[in-house]
Amino acid sequence: MKKSKNFYIIDILMIISLIFLIFTRTSKQLIQPDLLTMSFLGYVICYFAIFLNNKKENSFILFLPLIVVSIIDMFFIHGIDLFNNNEILKDILSYLEKNYSLLLIILVFFIIDRVFVKLIGRYFLIALGTIALIVSLCTQIFEKPAFLVDYSEILKLFFLYTLFSNMNIKNVDKSKYRIGLFLSVFLLIAEVFMAKKYFFYKLDLPFSMILIYYFVFKLICSNVDKIGLSKYYFMSLLYLFPMVSNILFRFDIISTMKNKIATFIVLFFLSIIFEQLHIFILDYMFFGVHKKKR
Repeated sequence: MKKSKNFYIIDILMIISLIFLIFTRTSKQLIQPDLLTMSFLGYVICYFAIFLNNKKENSFILFLPLIVVSIIDMFFIHGIDLFNNNEILKDILSYLEKNYSLLLIILVFFIIDRVFVKLIGRYFLIALGTIALIVSLCTQIFEKPAFLVDYSEILKLFFLYTLFSNMNIKNVDKSKYRIGLFLSVFLLIAEVFMAKKYFFYKLDLPFSMILIYYFVFKLICSNVDKIGLSKYYFMSLLYLFPMVSNILFRFDIISTMKNKIATFIVLFFLSIIFEQLHIFILDYMFFGVHKKKR
């Protein structure tokens, strides 16, 4: 697939996924058990599984803005009192859950991945992910064990992470993957039909969607480690959106829809500026990535 100078298709799909998740999220709960939400979440998880395991620099630096931006937003913009607050830990956890739950899920998956691969190897990690998937399916069908019912979707996302973290991003014969993608779409249609006909078949993350992820990433993931404007922009959506949104609220842009649209526009121009400046310290502090000068 063709690429432009600063935009890559794999990143554009990421931007679309994040914008959808931002627009549809109406409460603290990020994971909604429906087809569209889980499909976009699945794409985000698969992307980071591949990106983090093919990143040339230290992958933990990708999460540096989680600390820097959170401190700035919580204490200087949001106004959380650090010293005269008996519930400071509760406030911090509530803030992170509200604004960065997706990144925290990715960070936990990443740490589990690194620890288990070091200790017992990649194949045992995939086996652990498969067990998580089986448990998730059992909780959906039988609603037991009760304490895991609320984590059913997270277990599926963990399975996706373990499955895609070992994907080979080298150039491959793409013709067979195009055929596979075409057939997977038809399988997805069949699964949607089954979900409507059989009540026990819960359609949140269909098996066909996992196949679609596989074929899509095989077709376009050769650019996953490339840094361009598109990557700056979707990283800004992940890290800077809460802070910029809070700042705009202070300028009386109080309509939720107007605030989100204004935030998207501001972040786009910030991404252009930072991508052109090439200041690696600021890039890593606020975006977690850095585009080197040619």
